[in-house]
Amino acid sequence: MHAFGAMGFATYQLCLSDSLAVNGSGAILGMLGDKYNFLLTQVPVHANLVFKAFEADATSYFLFGGAGGSVGLSSMTVGIPVAANVTDDTTFDTLTLTGSATFGGQCTITLGKFVLSPFGIYTYTAGSYSYSQISSMSYAYPSGSGSIHGYSTTVLGFDLLYKPLNVSLSSLFQNTDRYSLVSIALKWILSRG
Repeated sequence: MHAFGAMGFATYQLCLSDSLAVNGSGAILGMLGDKYNFLLTQVPVHANLVFKAFEADATSYFLFGGAGGSVGLSSMTVGIPVAANVTDDTTFDTLTLTGSATFGGQCTITLGKFVLSPFGIYTYTAGSYSYSQISSMSYAYPSGSGSIHGYSTTVLGFDLLYKPLNVSLSSLFQNTDRYSLVSIALKWILSRG
């Protein structure tokens, strides 16, 4: 089976004052399969509040928090043989709902031609799921629901910007209940035009 899809994403930020901003983002993803009448949609949304807690000549501290969620729907046709040369084309549907809460902070320190920005983020995610299988005939199939066990994600990292060349070195350590990830990236601005 091959799947084809598209995604749209939007984000909006509003500065309520010099020290307080809110932002929100949302997306919609759709995929279609060339077999089994496969359909998948995902709609995540998230909102954040950013507060500048302190600012001095060369240092500033930001605190942020937010909440979000995601709705996922999928559907596909599954053939169940019920007799010789007879197939019940059932529709198998799933629904997943997840919610998350995020808290964190970031400090920005100017050191001459360098800007150092260490940060930390904590996110907790949990949710629920349900599924059903509907017969195209008159058979009964099981359905069910349950919870998606909560899990946490911790991200610690820093960005180091060298202002004269607009080059930055970024590093982060991400840890969850299931895995740990270390990432290092070198970024630069190609053009200001």
